Order: sequence, then structure tokens, then C-alpha cells
Amino acid sequence: MQPFTLPDLLEHNLAERADKIALLHGKETVTYGELAHEVERWARKLAALGVEKGDRVCIHLPKSFQEVVATLAISTIGGLFTNVTSVATCRMLAHVLRDSGAKILITSKRKTVELLEHGIPDSLESIIADDVEELESTIPLHTWENIPEDEYSRTRLIDKDNCAIIYTSGSTGSPKGVLLSHETVTQSARAAATH
Repeated sequence: MQPFTLPDLLEHNLAERADKIALLHGKETVTYGELAHEVERWARKLAALGVEKGDRVCIHLPKSFQEVVATLAISTIGGLFTNVTSVATCRMLAHVLRDSGAKILITSKRKTVELLEHGIPDSLESIIADDVEELESTIPLHTWENIPEDEYSRTRLIDKDNCAIIYTSGSTGSPKGVLLSHETVTQSARAAATH
């Protein structure tokens, strides 16, 4: 069966390649089995924070295993992910959070501090960061370790469902969000893997 959603793409590869390398970052590797385990764990944690189908979650991390896991976990529960480059200014990040209506932000402690000083957009309900000790906020701050895992119902997804919002560079004004469907993302992944 041809994978037609982002979670299908992982599941399809897991069935055939559980012990094979899925991700390589420097000298570190993660197998498809390890990746699937982490995606499931993070999906349960996002469900515990109330993320449901259609909710927006913003990822503001450097290129890493965590960024990939977060992207797949958000898709698994039917949410829409928005990746914002780790070098984006706080002003740019705040714009994307407001414009996308992001419910959760996954980022670093440094960017959390900047955002708390800049002002939290109204739609944002929680921030997940690598360290939140000694930070005071009007919204809950979490680390992955302190979020309990919760049960969730596997959301029925089809290829036409949206799974991502990407933002233009904003060279001619404010960055604009573009919705991407699962079909578009999986076709792009297959094309990249083929070439």
C-alpha cells in the first residue's frame, strides 16, 4: 500500500525497516523502531496537553531528532505543524504564532525567555522547552519530561487533510502562511527519497 499521510509514511517504513537507520545526525543514528517509539510517546504527551485534530503546534528548534519526532507526533494526532527556523527573530516567531493560531510552542529556554519579554500571543496555551526552571509565565511551561502521557484516539486522516503551515520569507511584507496537505508532504518526501 502506498503511504498517503505522514503517519502512514512512518508506519510503512516501520513495517519493513524497524531495525534500519531512519535518521542520521552527525554520528548519532535512530532506527525506524526507535523513531516510532518516540513519536508515539510525544503524541501521548501532546494529547495530555489537549492537542487535537486541526490544532496548530509551532516547532522552533534547530535541525535535530527532536524536530523530526515533534513533526511526526503532531501529525499522528491530526494536528498541523509549523516549523520556524531556529534563527528567526522573536518578532518573526511571535508573528507566526499569532497568524497560525498556534496552541503549543516547542522551543528552547532561550527563545522562551525572549518570548516572555516580547509578549505571549493570545492563542498560545503552553510552551514546551528544554528547561523551564525559574521562569515565570502567564501560561504553563513544560519540559518533555514533566508532561504525563495520555491516551488518545487514532485520528482518521486522509491525504487531503492539512498537516502543515509553512511561512514565506516575508521579503515583501509580513510572512504569509501556506497550508500543505498530507498528500503534498508525502509526495515531496517520496520525490526527495527517489532523487
